[in-house]
Amino acid sequence: MGAAKPGEQMTKEQVRTLVKALHDLASVLATADPKLKAEVYAALGISISYDHERCVSVRAQLASRCANGRVGEGT
Repeated sequence: MGAAKPGEQMTKEQVRTLVKALHDLASVLATADPKLKAEVYAALGISISYDHERCVSVRAQLASRCANGRVGEGT
Protein backbone atom coordinates (compact mmCIF):
# COMPACT_ATOMS: atom_id res chain seq x y z
CA MET A 1 0.00 0.00 0.00
CA GLY A 2 1.67 3.22 -1.02
CA ALA A 3 1.48 5.12 2.25
CA ALA A 4 0.06 8.61 2.25
CA LYS A 5 2.38 11.28 3.59
CA PRO A 6 1.21 13.57 6.41
CA GLY A 7 -1.13 16.19 4.98
CA GLU A 8 -1.95 14.13 1.88
CA GLN A 9 -5.38 12.69 1.14
CA MET A 10 -5.49 8.88 1.21
CA THR A 11 -6.80 7.14 -1.89
CA LYS A 12 -9.78 4.78 -1.71
CA GLU A 13 -7.43 1.85 -2.27
CA GLN A 14 -5.16 2.97 0.60
CA VAL A 15 -8.18 3.22 2.90
CA ARG A 16 -9.45 -0.22 1.87
CA THR A 17 -6.00 -1.74 2.43
CA LEU A 18 -5.75 -0.07 5.84
CA VAL A 19 -9.19 -1.34 6.88
CA LYS A 20 -8.23 -4.89 5.86
CA ALA A 21 -4.97 -4.64 7.79
CA LEU A 22 -6.84 -3.42 10.87
CA HIS A 23 -9.31 -6.29 10.55
CA ASP A 24 -6.39 -8.72 10.37
CA LEU A 25 -4.84 -7.05 13.43
CA ALA A 26 -8.12 -7.38 15.34
CA SER A 27 -8.16 -11.12 14.56
CA VAL A 28 -4.62 -11.51 15.92
CA LEU A 29 -5.35 -9.42 19.01
CA ALA A 30 -8.36 -11.59 19.84
CA THR A 31 -5.99 -14.36 20.96
CA ALA A 32 -2.99 -12.24 21.97
CA ASP A 33 -1.49 -12.06 25.44
CA PRO A 34 -3.35 -9.44 27.52
CA LYS A 35 -0.12 -7.50 28.17
CA LEU A 36 0.53 -7.22 24.43
CA LYS A 37 -3.04 -6.05 23.87
CA ALA A 38 -2.61 -3.40 26.54
CA GLU A 39 0.56 -2.12 24.84
CA VAL A 40 -1.15 -1.98 21.43
CA TYR A 41 -4.23 -0.23 22.82
CA ALA A 42 -2.11 2.29 24.71
CA ALA A 43 -0.08 3.06 21.58
CA LEU A 44 -3.35 3.68 19.72
CA GLY A 45 -4.72 5.90 22.50
CA ILE A 46 -7.47 3.41 23.43
CA SER A 47 -8.46 2.59 26.99
CA ILE A 48 -10.85 -0.22 27.85
CA SER A 49 -12.43 -0.97 31.19
CA TYR A 50 -14.82 -3.73 32.16
CA ASP A 51 -17.28 -3.88 35.01
CA HIS A 52 -18.89 -7.33 35.07
CA GLU A 53 -22.02 -5.86 36.67
CA ARG A 54 -22.51 -3.16 34.08
CA CYS A 55 -20.80 -3.09 30.70
CA VAL A 56 -17.60 -2.60 28.74
CA SER A 57 -16.39 0.98 28.39
CA VAL A 58 -14.12 1.97 25.51
CA ARG A 59 -12.52 5.38 25.19
CA ALA A 60 -10.37 6.47 22.27
CA GLN A 61 -8.35 9.64 22.30
CA LEU A 62 -7.80 11.03 18.83
CA ALA A 63 -4.38 12.07 17.71
CA SER A 64 -3.79 15.81 17.62
CA ARG A 65 -3.68 15.68 13.82
CA CYS A 66 -6.65 14.18 12.05
CA ALA A 67 -8.39 14.64 8.74
CA ASN A 68 -11.96 15.73 8.29
CA GLY A 69 -13.99 14.24 5.49
CA ARG A 70 -15.68 11.11 4.30
CA VAL A 71 -14.30 7.69 3.47
CA GLY A 72 -15.73 5.84 0.50
CA GLU A 73 -18.76 6.76 -1.49
CA GLY A 74 -21.55 7.97 0.73
CA THR A 75 -20.34 6.07 3.80
